[in-house]
Amino acid sequence: MQSFEIINHIINDPKYKNLKATKEARNLLNLLGVAKSRLIKFTYQKDKTQFIAVVHPLAKFELNHDSIKFQIKNLLNTYVSNTPNSALEPINNVVIFITKLKNFQEVSLQQKPIFLERSDGGFKNYAKDEQIYTLFEKFRESINANR
Repeated sequence: MQSFEIINHIINDPKYKNLKATKEARNLLNLLGVAKSRLIKFTYQKDKTQFIAVVHPLAKFELNHDSIKFQIKNLLNTYVSNTPNSALEPINNVVIFITKLKNFQEVSLQQKPIFLERSDGGFKNYAKDEQIYTLFEKFRESINANR
């Protein structure tokens, strides 16, 4: 038995009707095109309403147009009417919402330098002013620290 046969057997089991419906809806929404299908994170049906989750507010803005909602509703209803054993139901409404945004990792304070330091810090400090002299010495220390 091959892997796709096992997956089809599991999906066609009545216990996993929601899994089958999710797979069918995902495959249908891929027909919208690559640009729009990449915006969708997941989708599910409840009470004749298709809920579509997106990750970013601009994705919601892009998919929330009436023409796109009508296209999704029409696509799903056409599929349901032409497929007798579909796990999906006819829908009356499409709702698009934003899921929790991904938390970004904190950047560590110790970062490696992007470039290799070529200077060895072996320059002569001819500054007469004490403040400028100390600034050049700090500059020398930072050069030596990055080597």
